[in-house]
Amino acid sequence: RPCARRRILHARPNGAPSSLLDTVKSGNVLEDPMNEAIPIDATIAKYRPELQDRKTVPWARAALTVPGLPPFMCARMLRSAIGEEVNKRLGKMAHSDWLGKDDTGDTVKRQARIYYRYSGHIPQVFIWDDLTSQHLAALCQHLHAIRVDTREKGALVLPVEDIQIEQGTAILGQNQTRRYLYEFASPLFPTDRQWARRPRETGIWRNHWMIDSIQGCIVGLLRNNNLYHDDVTISPVSLSETRVEWSRPQRGLDTFRQGITGRFVANVELPSGIAIGRHGAEGYGEIRLIERFDVPK
Repeated sequence: RPCARRRILHARPNGAPSSLLDTVKSGNVLEDPMNEAIPIDATIAKYRPELQDRKTVPWARAALTVPGLPPFMCARMLRSAIGEEVNKRLGKMAHSDWLGKDDTGDTVKRQARIYYRYSGHIPQVFIWDDLTSQHLAALCQHLHAIRVDTREKGALVLPVEDIQIEQGTAILGQNQTRRYLYEFASPLFPTDRQWARRPRETGIWRNHWMIDSIQGCIVGLLRNNNLYHDDVTISPVSLSETRVEWSRPQRGLDTFRQGITGRFVANVELPSGIAIGRHGAEGYGEIRLIERFDVPK
């Protein structure tokens, strides 16, 4: 149908010349400026290369030794303390990954590349993706102390005595011949759009909603990394909702939020330690790989 064909052509990929939309000839062909007939499929493939299934990403985990941290220390406070210190040291050269904000102060709308965690009273920083080595060098060279605000003692400047580094590479992407068992090391917070679809009553529909939320977060992660994301499957093992304390003790605020925790199986390989969902940079939505196994033929 001419109308349907014209509607498809107007949704051209970025970089396609406007002359490709000028003339629609009979059949599935376009006319380029040199008056040569080009199949539509070939034109789309030329300006929209195929997405990869998987890619290799570097990662690093830094464990900090900081004596004198207050008992109410949390990942959110750690993010502010480290991010502000690195930004102060680097100035305009500081990357937006440290605090998740651009030059204008607006929140960067993409998957976080630096995660801050406070587990077992040990401050940790997890870094992944292409800038891992640069971020790790900045952390080791410029982070000598952090500032923590308290109501009782005011601002505390605590020295960073030691940084222990663990690093490597991992695969990110789908693998239809293998399955991966994951466990949430910290509760997953769904996005606002996913939370708006949450059924009020518990039961089978609430279980489907939890599966759909996890799947949506993983699909978004793959899409943001230009990876194939159409055939992501999630199988629950033991998923449940949990009530998470969402507090800021240094300000005297105590609230609660609902998160998703448990285990699930997916056909997507994720780096162990990566986070999905909201507030991943503040220690939530962390995923750990438990086991991988082949799909029976």
